[in-house]
Amino acid sequence: MSVAPSDGRLSLRRYGAQAAGHAHDHVQVLWACRGVLSLRIDRRALDLAPGTACVIPAQAWHGYAAARGSVCLVLDTRAAIASKLQARLLDARPLGGLLRWLEQAAGTPRAEALLQSARPLLQTCLDDAGQASMAPPRVRRAIDWAALQGWVDARLDLPLRVADLAARVHLSPTQFTVRCIEEQGLPAAAWLRQRRVLKAQELRRQGWSAERAALACGYASASALIAATRRAQ
Repeated sequence: MSVAPSDGRLSLRRYGAQAAGHAHDHVQVLWACRGVLSLRIDRRALDLAPGTACVIPAQAWHGYAAARGSVCLVLDTRAAIASKLQARLLDARPLGGLLRWLEQAAGTPRAEALLQSARPLLQTCLDDAGQASMAPPRVRRAIDWAALQGWVDARLDLPLRVADLAARVHLSPTQFTVRCIEEQGLPAAAWLRQRRVLKAQELRRQGWSAERAALACGYASASALIAATRRAQ
């Protein structure tokens, strides 16, 4: 499963126990999804496990093998990446939910589109890591998911966007999507669609007609609600 935007190629790759090695003229970024990938970049040995990532510099010879198998999300790019991020393990724990979601989506009809949609988030995380200083980490703003759900559920008849939800919790749309994946296990747009479907199902159980429940939850018609419910199953 792969997608090739203008400045790089993003793909899910599986590695086995057979050792191999090479060098290439572009930078490579690996995020571990499952298993442990043993790397040797020039003379430096690293074990890439879930929750970590690694940047392999251009022209650097690297060997790799996974004794028990490994799955990694790999970005091949010619974009400039801070040298201080190269050839060492990086903290990728905030992306854990996103990586699991992408791996589970592999082989589905939407796999390519999902990879493409994930790329800006991955690039943002790399950019943030490259700009980070030795200053103490900032405390992240907590999201009151119960309060946000109540606010959303009261406005499902409106054309809510991810940007509206992000503004409600004082985050950018990209930041909110990353947090939603990490804390709710779904991208923000998928979480919003889930709220619409669940609320419509609740109204139907209360005796509302399909048409009335659909309109109350932001669907144009009962048939649109039925189609959305089927996709969610």
